[in-house]
Amino acid sequence: MELIDKINIKRSDNFFYKILIIISYPFLLIFGLIVMLFARIISIFQKKEIEEKMTENTMEKWTLLAEYKNVKIFKKYLNEIRFGPAYFELKSEPENPNLYNKIFGDWFYKTENLIFLQQWNSTEKPNTNLVLFNAETNELKRIEKNLNSVLWEMKNENEENLNLICNTGYEIKTYRIQKNCT
Repeated sequence: MELIDKINIKRSDNFFYKILIIISYPFLLIFGLIVMLFARIISIFQKKEIEEKMTENTMEKWTLLAEYKNVKIFKKYLNEIRFGPAYFELKSEPENPNLYNKIFGDWFYKTENLIFLQQWNSTEKPNTNLVLFNAETNELKRIEKNLNSVLWEMKNENEENLNLICNTGYEIKTYRIQKNCT
């Protein structure tokens, strides 16, 4: 490598320029603090308006989570973990009463006729169940319970097995699940 050009940036050695910067610094600081205070006051009022709109629209709205042939699973936002994932209430069409009064994560995985879901046992700490929704029979079955992770990924291992990869933040656990676990 060879140096082909060099440009020096000249710094001002002007004494009056340095004095002007020292004198103007407190005024610039006060002006900046006033702008920040004004912005904070505006943001407080905007936050209340946004929260009112969210409770009106988001809390009552059901959105589609998964669909298989004639079965649809809908989710409704409940809340979210601070700096973490959101959790939901689920319902299905045709109706399945086993989905009611339970909370679920946003994660799901579909196979030919099965939908794997993440049921939460707690919102205080990661404690979840892997449940299987059979779309043909409209049945809900728990496959694995008390997994200490909400960060999941499912991959095909081969024709017979799936791999559930759970990231706890401290370790990554991989579980093998048979595809015909119904």
